Amino acid sequence: MRRAGTQAGRRSFLLLLAALLMVPGGVAGGIGTAAAAGSGSDAVQVTDGTPDLAGAVLSLSAPAGKVGSELTVTVKGDRLADVYAYEFEMDYDASKLEYVSAFYGSQGLGVPASGPAGTLKLAHTLVGAETAGIDGSAALLTVTFRAKAAGTAALALKNVKLVDSALHSAAPASAGSISVPIAAADSGGSTSGSDNVSSGNPAGQSAGTKTLTVTAAQAATAVSGGTASLAVPAGTGAVRLPAETLAAIDGQTVALDGGSFTLELPAALMQTLGQRAAAANAALVIQAEPVTAGDAAALLERGASGRTMTGVTSAGEAYTFSLSLEKAGAAAEHIAAFDQPLTLTLRAAAGADRDVTGIYYIAADGSLDYIGAAWNGDEVSAPVRHFSTYAVLSVERGFADVPAGHWAHGAVRALAAKGIAAGNGTAFEPGRDVTRAEFAAMLTRLLGLRAGSASSAFTDVKAGTWYADAVAAAAGAGIVTGRSAVTFDPAGTLTRQEMAVMLLRAYTYQHGGAAGSPAASAAAFADLAQAAPWAADAVRSASALGLVQGRSAGRFAPAATLTRAEAAQALYGLLE
Repeated sequence: MRRAGTQAGRRSFLLLLAALLMVPGGVAGGIGTAAAAGSGSDAVQVTDGTPDLAGAVLSLSAPAGKVGSELTVTVKGDRLADVYAYEFEMDYDASKLEYVSAFYGSQGLGVPASGPAGTLKLAHTLVGAETAGIDGSAALLTVTFRAKAAGTAALALKNVKLVDSALHSAAPASAGSISVPIAAADSGGSTSGSDNVSSGNPAGQSAGTKTLTVTAAQAATAVSGGTASLAVPAGTGAVRLPAETLAAIDGQTVALDGGSFTLELPAALMQTLGQRAAAANAALVIQAEPVTAGDAAALLERGASGRTMTGVTSAGEAYTFSLSLEKAGAAAEHIAAFDQPLTLTLRAAAGADRDVTGIYYIAADGSLDYIGAAWNGDEVSAPVRHFSTYAVLSVERGFADVPAGHWAHGAVRALAAKGIAAGNGTAFEPGRDVTRAEFAAMLTRLLGLRAGSASSAFTDVKAGTWYADAVAAAAGAGIVTGRSAVTFDPAGTLTRQEMAVMLLRAYTYQHGGAAGSPAASAAAFADLAQAAPWAADAVRSASALGLVQGRSAGRFAPAATLTRAEAAQALYGLLE
């Protein structure tokens, strides 16, 4: 082992950057931690060379070009083993190619391309000590050039260094070079400005995919009723909207239809992105990479050991999405999260069990997060607030105390699959009274509520407790209230009439309006006169909507406490 500080003159910038970014807290936290760990001296330990890293193979690929058009060069890694960071130089024929932009193939921190004409210096590192390095095969980088002269353009990689998550570094066994033929421009003078589909290979795409560049004229004709509807041809890996195209869309909703997926970007988000693109004279690039069944299985396998689910299976399409602003001569600016949610629609497999099937976010470590499931035929939709890998999955989680014959089994099964209701290990405790905090949390998850920056106004809901954000979100949406203006009583039990009131408010929130007056179809509960005046109409309305049922012999038992099984059954009604 050699200390990074003593070798600073010879050690690459990227090794030190990767070391700092692996420490929780990011660069700032990493600097402080590294200094403390070394007793005031050099703390980051780095060694050079490992057989695994050295066995990697890097290659270049690019389609043939035409003068005036853009062509995209992909750097692919094969036989990768825990690659956490990488750096290299790319030599290119500056007499025939003009650099436009670079796009790194994974999330993290990418160094903007630099160097004199004919050479690009590039580097990228993942972020976080818990982030796994890249294994197997992956597109590490795509670089877009503009072809400016006919002939054959040579490109080559040199000075390649790979770094693993233990901060070992090595040069790979092979770094590729290619020669790209560039044809003269057509006599008609068509260029990339008039071609609606240009050959390319966006980051993360398989060889042969294309970039769809939408012109301002095409966007203008695609707008109808406040939405620009754009068809994405098969084999397209990215949609590029230049600044002038975004100006033509003028902050209206954009709907991309890729056949097996659709993506709707709301007007408010498009307005924000359009302003950012105009200020930087940049293009908005939306990438959609289909995930193969094998890759999806490998990704899910990473998180299998940490899951409480008894079964996770693919039930439809899977895609990895990314969004970025690209400006000529600069590294792409990745946009990881959105204030306004996008609507993602994926195709589900025929016969998928809708109770346990929906769209899930698959994190890099294989962990799952249920996003939503609004069904329309064999398509399922959900709102997404960040881009990554999403898939249609069927998820099973069994509880020993809620067997298939239990009256609430279907409801518990559906809610557990979606992460709305959880148990204690293998037990759900269906007969235990549900607490007010538990029910608020389940309602919040079901409705997809977010607390934002608001904190709870209740003095007995302390910041940092597991239910604090849920109570704040549900209270902010007007779905739950406290026992008083300042107390919520999170550990208190919930009565059945309180449940009816909360369910009706949740239903109203879901449907964006009042639930209406109690319908004549409401069950005639014999004990409804025992309900509190503030709850009686809610019980009637919730009954008419099929959200609540009686306990036995036509009785509702308004003042009785609610069990966890009853809570699951009531919430299940909001899913249907």
